[in-house]
Amino acid sequence: MAVLGSGPSGFYSAYKVMQGIENAKVDMYEYLPVPFGLVRYGVAPDHPEVKNCQDKFTEVASSPNFNFIGNVEVGKDLSLKSFTNHYDAILFAYGASKDRKLGIPGEDKLKGIYSARDFVGWYNGLPEFSQLAPRLEDSDTAVIIGQGNVALDVARTLLKGVDALRTTDMTDQALAVLSRSRVKRVRVVGRRGPMQVSFTIKEVRELMKLPSVAFNPVDATLIPPDVSSLPRTAQRLTKLLIEGSRSGMAQAKKSWGLDFLLSPVQYQPSSGASSLQLGSIEFANMKLVGHDPFDPAAKVERGPDRHSIPTSLAFRSVGYQSEALPGMSELGISFDTKRGIIVNDYYGRLRTPMQDANSAQSIPGMYCAGWVKRGPTGVIANTMEDSFATAEAIIEDWNNKVPFLGGGDGWENIRSEGLIKNTRTKRAKTIVDSSEPPKAESTLTIRDSDEYSTGETIIVQLILSKAGINSDVIESTKQSYSVLYLGSSGSQLDSCIMDIAADYTHVVVGAGAVGLAIARKLAARDGTSTLLIERHGSVGTETSSRNSEVIHAGIYYGPHTLKTKLCLQGKRMMYDLCEKQRIPYRNCQKWILAQNDQQHEQLVKMHEFSNSISVPTHFISLTEAQTREPDVKAQKAVLESPTTGIIDSHTYMAYLESDFQSKGGDLACHTRVTEIAHQASGSQGYSIQTTSSLGEPASITTETLINSAGLAAVPLSNSILPPDRHVTPYYAKGSYYSYAAAHPRPKTLIYPAPTTGAAGLGTHLTMDMTGAIRFGPDVEWVDDPTDLSVNEERLSAALDEIKTYLPSVDTEKVMLDYAGIRPKLGKGSAVLSGKGDGFSDFYIKKEEGFAGFINLLGIESPGLTSSLAIADMTLKASKALLQHISTESDRKEANSTTKNLLKASSDGHDQDNSADAEPIWLSLTTKKHIVDKHRLKPGKIPLPHSLNQSSTTTICLITCDPQRQVKDVISHPSFPTALSSRITKVLGISKLKARYQPFESRRKLLNEHDIFLADARVVTMLPKILGKIFYQSPKKPVPVNLEPFKQIDAEGKRAAPKNTDENAKRIAPPLQVAKEIEKTINCALVHLSPSNNTAVRIGRSSFTAQQIAENVESVVAGLVEKFIPQGWRNVRAVNIKGPNTMALPIWLANELWMDQADVLEKEEEEKAKDLKALAGLKRKSRALDKAGEAVGESNVKREGVEEANGQKKKKRKVEDTDLSQEMRERREKLREQKTLDRAEMHGVGTVKTETAVAA
Repeated sequence: MAVLGSGPSGFYSAYKVMQGIENAKVDMYEYLPVPFGLVRYGVAPDHPEVKNCQDKFTEVASSPNFNFIGNVEVGKDLSLKSFTNHYDAILFAYGASKDRKLGIPGEDKLKGIYSARDFVGWYNGLPEFSQLAPRLEDSDTAVIIGQGNVALDVARTLLKGVDALRTTDMTDQALAVLSRSRVKRVRVVGRRGPMQVSFTIKEVRELMKLPSVAFNPVDATLIPPDVSSLPRTAQRLTKLLIEGSRSGMAQAKKSWGLDFLLSPVQYQPSSGASSLQLGSIEFANMKLVGHDPFDPAAKVERGPDRHSIPTSLAFRSVGYQSEALPGMSELGISFDTKRGIIVNDYYGRLRTPMQDANSAQSIPGMYCAGWVKRGPTGVIANTMEDSFATAEAIIEDWNNKVPFLGGGDGWENIRSEGLIKNTRTKRAKTIVDSSEPPKAESTLTIRDSDEYSTGETIIVQLILSKAGINSDVIESTKQSYSVLYLGSSGSQLDSCIMDIAADYTHVVVGAGAVGLAIARKLAARDGTSTLLIERHGSVGTETSSRNSEVIHAGIYYGPHTLKTKLCLQGKRMMYDLCEKQRIPYRNCQKWILAQNDQQHEQLVKMHEFSNSISVPTHFISLTEAQTREPDVKAQKAVLESPTTGIIDSHTYMAYLESDFQSKGGDLACHTRVTEIAHQASGSQGYSIQTTSSLGEPASITTETLINSAGLAAVPLSNSILPPDRHVTPYYAKGSYYSYAAAHPRPKTLIYPAPTTGAAGLGTHLTMDMTGAIRFGPDVEWVDDPTDLSVNEERLSAALDEIKTYLPSVDTEKVMLDYAGIRPKLGKGSAVLSGKGDGFSDFYIKKEEGFAGFINLLGIESPGLTSSLAIADMTLKASKALLQHISTESDRKEANSTTKNLLKASSDGHDQDNSADAEPIWLSLTTKKHIVDKHRLKPGKIPLPHSLNQSSTTTICLITCDPQRQVKDVISHPSFPTALSSRITKVLGISKLKARYQPFESRRKLLNEHDIFLADARVVTMLPKILGKIFYQSPKKPVPVNLEPFKQIDAEGKRAAPKNTDENAKRIAPPLQVAKEIEKTINCALVHLSPSNNTAVRIGRSSFTAQQIAENVESVVAGLVEKFIPQGWRNVRAVNIKGPNTMALPIWLANELWMDQADVLEKEEEEKAKDLKALAGLKRKSRALDKAGEAVGESNVKREGVEEANGQKKKKRKVEDTDLSQEMRERREKLREQKTLDRAEMHGVGTVKTETAVAA
């Protein structure tokens, strides 16, 4: 196959085809002398993480079946038609090389107008733009026309300090020009509004964080009045635009802004009739049309007004455009000049020009991918998905024997026939570009120099040692590929971000497999900001970048361990993700071999255990094994695991990192954590001190800290926790060995039987997606986690073990490859075989006494699945509960003879009698009763999704005396009007006591208001005052802090005022009171009783399962951290339930509560209990012959008592609320109890009768 173009689309397509078609050969032709296209020359220098896909491309080029031919212009140096005689297929992947123009007067005539594409290529060192020399010193204002990511890249480059850019790979020529720049203001202009922009939140956030750079606020009329109603991505971007930059206009040295609804009309020259210098740009005012101006797809139309912006420096950034190659029409290829794409069938198959709807046909052997296929849109992740789709079409056509081109020997024929004009060929040597930092392992790039002038052909056959895609030292059988990430990188957290303290809701330390997974999960939640810190230059450079690329079955860790549970669930999720996101994988299966009787017994135990956890394994006969893998030796038995597979780690990583960043997460590489301080006093959270690779210090504050630092996790944990909770780290180094021979090459993963007590699983055989074989890892205990040298002395022992199952291995071709370190919490067994084997499970917990600190230690296998599995479990329980409530509500309504007029009303506002109003409760059971009076006080926990979402709910505020103080605060002009209008009553504690003693007045008060808030200083007094009418309703008063914040003294302590009586009456300022009330409205009330069970209302049946799951997560975290003594060690169970359902145990939801049918009504549950109890009583009564008569007598008496009691109960009025009536009912209950006790005395012992149970 000939690939025309060497950008991401070309490489991703080539990789997929080479993987899917055995012995496929690819020749890649490129106009430039070096590969990688826009990844090399079109990415901003301060975004090195985007360029990391070059590592994967280098791996693809390392195949002996791949050739790169650079500096060839197809259509000029080599005709397009000549390809058809020498290849089976041609893939057009040459991207969009033409800059789109505006087509307005002055565009091609005036000086000072530059293309953003040319400018980006210039500072990235693209040879064709080396003479650009933009005059940045001519103007203090730059105007950028266009509002895409490239436009913001240009703006950031113009505004960012040149010292910060010196740390990037920007050319010296560009740095010299930027150092002379006078640009102080940048205006980014677009035709439409802020709701229709095409840039991403990541680009805007970077601009907002630039030090000493201010942002001009966006016109408020262009922002929707209710931002919360927007889709999540638009909501976060809009909030960022509203909040603006961290530097104020008064202090900032530079500024930038977004100008909307302006369309360029013409470039105007500066004063002077003969001037050719740009002086200003004239714009037409636009207006949004349609019913919804905030619709992302809203159209605009031009108005009559004009507007000019004076400037002598302008950049055009309105997109790229592809062009047709010379000779396309001769081959019947149709090019859509308007859209700038080759006509194709969406899957990448080229189509003939269409005469009518049915006449278009596919052109044999011709395909396209990337921008020339779909247009110049999207990021690299989109290109990868698009390229894989084209490659799959090629593979499908090849396997189905669809006609292709004539075939041939490709480049060898073209070179031998001399088809390239006026060129000389040359075998390139390894020439490392001096402008790029040297890499740890050998790679190959080509220097852009005069040595390779235009028209010269470079033939590069890259044969590398898989640098950058190495395997993990984690034992393969323990590595569920829910925990694999590789080689991506984030921008360094340097002075441009950290000069100003940054507050985040979550900070994750360690961007390995687990850290990136957790950060991605957190970034997806509303109302959060997530920072991922990595000390290395890219993510996954330690344990996560050195693995076997294996998806494992999870059969080594025994029952009831986190490793087993999470690996099983992670395996299913991984296969699903690969299918959904088209991530390359292969279900190649695994064999575990037994060479003696003892190992055979071990395999039998593994097989029995795997059956017990529903993981399929089976023994295959030695004869079948010999037939399938003739080079593999097994003397006693072969246990096959059919669910084991391998995955392409880089593609998997590329998807996950892209998804994390698309959700607005911040990734800071080259950033080392030096100190963490727990802010136990005052506000909860953590202060994190960091240093960049340049030694620049920075400080970050966060509400929640997740330690996922891998090899550095234990030292980091020990720096935070007290000495009695310190942990000793152990480091197991494993060496891997490559295999260069063509034979033998098994197609199945081969593992020896595990050895009891061994810290590893033996030196096993695995492979990557290209079929390359590797052996390892072994186990070598080391003290230095950075010691990645491969010990030559271990090769001999490894060969001996390899030859036990692969005797024909060519030992001369087994070579040292690489080593890695895996973190452990002990030197015990890697397999759970019994007591005393030293097996260590995951350590994943919230540390008691350190609110918001989540510790992950000893995560050597399947780590990523840890967070995903728990979230998935909660979601399943939530979905089952919601489905049941909805179904049961519909069933009762269908069977009811009374129509619900409220539910049937047209306005739909009153849903109190519908399923939408049914509350969802979280029930937490502890092992010990809670008796601590401090913990039994009413409290609150913030909810991600408030129970009080309506803006019309009314609030009654109960305060300490005098109530006039609070009323004055609420009526103050600075108090938000929208909130004060909802506070319909303010009651002091004295007035509450005096006015609301009668039962009827309390009931009236309860019905008049939706929400009751109480000053935290008086909330404990309310149960006696308000009584059961309040505290048996869902409107229990929620405590709110109305007391002013205590002052900080010189020693940093919060000093209490001298006059404590006066302090008890003090009220906070209006804005503080408003903020506290708003926060409390969005909280769940927690009011524990002195027992071992508590219930908290966490949602309604109208919520989505995701909303309930997120509320559950927040409430559980709050309960365990603040209210439950001893934290998680004292928790027995966590459940959720509806008003008429059984409790659904969240921790067991994956096993027990998969379907709606598993949710039982309370009534059915009680019936089941009664039947079970009666059955037991019948057996007991038959065993007690003499007791039978006595039992019968007691039955008669008991029935008489029950009949009398039943008649009395019928006479009562259910809604009688008179106090004297309540007293009479209590006396009657006492009489009933005494009667029952006397009747019980006539029975025998403690035998309960059927009638007693029924009663």
